[in-house]
Amino acid sequence: MMLMQLSRKIPNLSLNQPWITNLHTLSSVSYTGTAKATLPLTCTSESGRTACEADQIPVQGQLDAKADLVPYSIEDPLPTADGCTISSVVSPSWTLSNFEISRNASETRGQGAVAFNMKLNTKVNLFDYPVYITHKGMELGTSAAEAWYPCSFGAGEQPLAPKNCSFRYVEATRTLAVNAEWACMDLDDQNP
Repeated sequence: MMLMQLSRKIPNLSLNQPWITNLHTLSSVSYTGTAKATLPLTCTSESGRTACEADQIPVQGQLDAKADLVPYSIEDPLPTADGCTISSVVSPSWTLSNFEISRNASETRGQGAVAFNMKLNTKVNLFDYPVYITHKGMELGTSAAEAWYPCSFGAGEQPLAPKNCSFRYVEATRTLAVNAEWACMDLDDQNP
């Protein structure tokens, strides 16, 4: 809490700051400190309004109280709203949709293409649209169908979730397996 008292000649700044630390131990400590300083303000008046500013000054404080707290009395805060990072750490999962197989209608085996949409499951998603994934020239309906294929993303897409992936589709069991690599930028968009 910060209180500022401005008198006509001597502006004073008073600080009263409580803080708690546990330093990675079982016990926690509560501290309270105070500080006071006189601010050398430079004020200007214009149209009945006064504006004052001060250069940076060091404020010397003192420790007023220290109290040991009961072990485990500080609880970790709940994480922020469920976003990419929290979902990735706690329970990463994906929604797959619009699965489609394309091949020559007269063939039941051989070359074809698989396509589907993929989206990271999270309540708060910066990119709320699924990523379109496809691969052409796959062997379908043969023993080679268990090979892993690199994901090709839709035209112009440079996704983060997933930013790289591979998949395989086993037509006999109708099983799609995906191996995904992704990045999150919800906590720091400059460093996904």
